Amino acid sequence: MRCLSLVWLAALVLLHSGLGRADEKVEFERHWSFVPPRASRPPEVRDTSWSRGAIDRFVLARLDREGWKPSAEAGRRTLIRRLSLDLLGLPPSVEEVEAFLADRRPGAYGRLVDRLLASPRFGERMAIEWLDVSRYADTHGYHEDYHRDMWPWRDWVIRSLNDNMPFDRFTIEQLAGDLLPNPTQQQITATGFNRNHGVTASGISEEYRVEYVLDRVRTTATAWMGLTLACAQCHDHKYDPFSQQDFYRFFAYFNSVTDKGVENRAGNVDPLIQVVPLDQKSVEQKLATAIKELERQRLARVAEAGPLVARWEKSLPKGSKRAVAVPTDGLAVHCRLDEAAGQEISGGGSLKASLVGPAQWISAKLGGGLQLGGKTYASLGDTAGFDRTDSFSYGGWVRGASTGAIVSRMDDSADYRGWDVYLSGGHVEVHMIHSWPDNAMYVKSAGKLPTDKWTHVFVSYDGSSRVAGISLYFNGKKQEVSSTRDALSGTIRTDKPLHLGRRNPSGILNGAVDDVRIYSRALSAVEVKALAGGNGLSEILAIAPRKRTPTQRTDLARGYLELHDSRYRSLVDRLARRRSELAAY
Repeated sequence: MRCLSLVWLAALVLLHSGLGRADEKVEFERHWSFVPPRASRPPEVRDTSWSRGAIDRFVLARLDREGWKPSAEAGRRTLIRRLSLDLLGLPPSVEEVEAFLADRRPGAYGRLVDRLLASPRFGERMAIEWLDVSRYADTHGYHEDYHRDMWPWRDWVIRSLNDNMPFDRFTIEQLAGDLLPNPTQQQITATGFNRNHGVTASGISEEYRVEYVLDRVRTTATAWMGLTLACAQCHDHKYDPFSQQDFYRFFAYFNSVTDKGVENRAGNVDPLIQVVPLDQKSVEQKLATAIKELERQRLARVAEAGPLVARWEKSLPKGSKRAVAVPTDGLAVHCRLDEAAGQEISGGGSLKASLVGPAQWISAKLGGGLQLGGKTYASLGDTAGFDRTDSFSYGGWVRGASTGAIVSRMDDSADYRGWDVYLSGGHVEVHMIHSWPDNAMYVKSAGKLPTDKWTHVFVSYDGSSRVAGISLYFNGKKQEVSSTRDALSGTIRTDKPLHLGRRNPSGILNGAVDDVRIYSRALSAVEVKALAGGNGLSEILAIAPRKRTPTQRTDLARGYLELHDSRYRSLVDRLARRRSELAAY
């Protein structure tokens, strides 16, 4: 009741004072922050000798009005300290102070300013406020507060300030650097501004995905418009030039970004790029130059192959029927599956594994084999622990299966990290994954496997971290594939074991397998064909040279180079190593 009386009392006071009348015209001024600034004429002052610029005249005019006198001019020791703290955030060294005191030439102050502006510390000092506004941090911020690496974006900001980047470029590259024509790595890195938001490891995924969008709206408005839009998230403000509708139009812009709302792991959140520090760029360029030169030498060797093949062919024993042997170099795992009984299989050498589930031994393509009925698989332990920059090959014979992994080393619970060769609806898929689906490579065969006969399925990978480096073969013939994922930049290593007949724990194969092999190198097409029982070179050699087709001559030359020419094989090995090193960057 007392509050209500006070309201009425205030109303009466306003009424009797002549304020608040309905017929009174009131002019509302726009808020100063929305009024474009206009140049003001500097005021007249009494002591023009004190002023060194227009701003000084405004200061002196106010001092005159207050009846005050300017402070005495700062000494050189004070000046250099103030400048250094303002521009670098650090006090000057003793040597720097002494040098400034000793510089009695005209323009000493200007030279000091120029030297401080040229210091790399200048960008670091100036970046502090921008990093704060942009919510920069190298941890996720929410809940577990996992570590992440946002410092490449921080370094981009510092470099931009040190390079005196124009503000329009500074803006464009941070908001949409990835949308520029042929963006550089640094322009894409600049968009890390939009990835500085906090990330949670707990909660409802969609709720937090929306929160990340709201965060981007609020942060972008604060950083570039100097305006807090948070109130407009819920309602219109009477005197603000932005409405709730404006807020959600802004929201729609960022709502098209595919974020995960909850990311329960340490490290950066997909999508990712691999950032090469600028001081490593020279190494990358040297590797690219070396690759170009090795590729030139390889092609030159191919062009020289004609006489080399003719000489090699003459050296072959008469009646030789096998020009290609089944490869053994780099054979890391070999499951012959000829055991015929028991629950143990051999992976070659001392490598042993126990079957999980009922063992059903059968006659297979190359002697014995194993029928996996959707409940049986084998774990071969910590072997074949390849990474994305390693070249390796793997596969085997399969029959009667349409779904499940032939062989894999994968962890389903860690976003399917690892690698496999997998059957899905009769198609063969190859996955190499850091985190699915954003950081991964994936290919799928155009054709399907027959279910009523044995097919040799084999994968050869060159360590390039590109889909183009994956070759998939059926019975020694390279297959046409499609791909929807070609963005692998993280490790594919996992602590889960190598499995025959499943992933971990999904993808158990329902079918028969035989002679599963894994090599620690990329096998050539000729070698894969030999594994599949083909002997194409011998078939070509049986044809008189003058009767061979151009394709047969090309295949024979390729087979000779890949299997018998030491110089060519050395070039291919060196190329693979250099490409692997480049992929690691």
